[in-house]
Amino acid sequence: MTQKIAIIGMGVAGGAVLASYHKFYPKEKLEIDCYDDPIHFGKGIPFRPDSSLALNNSRSDAISFDYQDMDDFVSWLKDQDIPFQEYMPRWTYGDYMLDRIQELSHDLKAKAIYQRVTDITWLDQTQQWQLVDQSGQSQDYDQVHLCCGDLPAHDFYHLLGQNHYIHNPYPLQAIPMTEMPDQTLTVIGTGLAAIDVLKYCLTHSPQSLIQVFSLNNYFPTIRGRDQVDLDYKFLTENNLDHAMANNQGHLSFNDLDQWIQVDFEQVGVTWPVFKSEWLLPGKAGLDLSMGHPKIFGRAQALFLHLSNLLSTRLATMTVSDYQAFKDHYMDALINLRNPMPKDSALILLRAFEEGRLKTLNGIDSVQAENQTFHLLNEGHTLIASSDWVINATGYGLNDQNLNQASSIFKSLINKGYVQFADLGGLAIDLDTGQTISPKLGPISHLLIHGTLINGQVFQNNSTIKIQAWADKLIKNKAL
Repeated sequence: MTQKIAIIGMGVAGGAVLASYHKFYPKEKLEIDCYDDPIHFGKGIPFRPDSSLALNNSRSDAISFDYQDMDDFVSWLKDQDIPFQEYMPRWTYGDYMLDRIQELSHDLKAKAIYQRVTDITWLDQTQQWQLVDQSGQSQDYDQVHLCCGDLPAHDFYHLLGQNHYIHNPYPLQAIPMTEMPDQTLTVIGTGLAAIDVLKYCLTHSPQSLIQVFSLNNYFPTIRGRDQVDLDYKFLTENNLDHAMANNQGHLSFNDLDQWIQVDFEQVGVTWPVFKSEWLLPGKAGLDLSMGHPKIFGRAQALFLHLSNLLSTRLATMTVSDYQAFKDHYMDALINLRNPMPKDSALILLRAFEEGRLKTLNGIDSVQAENQTFHLLNEGHTLIASSDWVINATGYGLNDQNLNQASSIFKSLINKGYVQFADLGGLAIDLDTGQTISPKLGPISHLLIHGTLINGQVFQNNSTIKIQAWADKLIKNKAL
């Protein structure tokens, strides 16, 4: 019997789902429709056409459409006669991903529908999902995969709608640099998205003063020496799973804290010393990271390994243990797991030295008045002013910003088909992958992927993790 399947969103997650069906299902049993708008189809949000200053966060030999063939992207670059760079512009990965999706679509006879899905309804009588796209056309499906990653940008300082405020910085090429040739710009955020924005603004507006701040002002570390081979005594799957089995399925923070500190000794300094003396905010942190590639390379390798170990295990912690982990390790893990390329750091360091870039400390609120932004501390003292503010704090979906989300998310939440998870994203059963639906109970005919489950699946923003999750769900259904 033929299954009628819809994939909503054809970026990294949608491509992973298509690839998994190609691996595990006979194609004669499938009728697949793939939905996305023409701009994002096959490329998603991160890899659409944009400035070449926006680089992949992973090395070119560590990212692939197929996580079981990590040479595939580099091979594609050679086939296309595109000069190899250690960190390729993101648009190149988008072109590569589109090629691979088109190849799979041809083989599976999957249909591309260049429309966004705006509404979804469960048809109890036929046990199918009815999708309505933006053109008003409707189709019924046995299985739906929710892979759309167009989440609302955070608005922590309530600036949405203000003049000279850029809420979503992507694509970078849409930032109106010609309107701000010698004005003061402030970027909110110091993560990898902020690095993209800072590089773009520093390059295209050399006369502007650019200010940047976040809650802690920690930039990502600079990628250190690769090919690090660490010997983990305690941070192993077997050890964590054994401890969880003896603790009613929960991962204990006290245990994890001890294991991290013991295995961290291989880095060359103890964890307390590294955290207090090596992980520093602002330019000081960049200088340390640039000057000690061996130490930081080891720390990055350990925390990447830790992130992978915690993928579905972190969510088993009790509320208090999870909070303790956040307090002690989360900032460091994010900055070490997601390092920036050295070339990106050099642009920032040069701008710091030239006085064109500076960090602002202690910013608690931002007030807009007559096209000027006043940046204030907790005591409402003015710290700095700015002509423009660019938001680079990232994206997420929650009940506070649902009104800014795409209509498909509003439909899913308002009809009770999905719900928010305590750790972020939409709620799923981590063991089975089923969606936790308030209205329908645990369901496997609507499955959720990618950034939509980031939180429950820890740091689920890498191509490898997203592909592995799709394989797990679809292989289980094929058995």
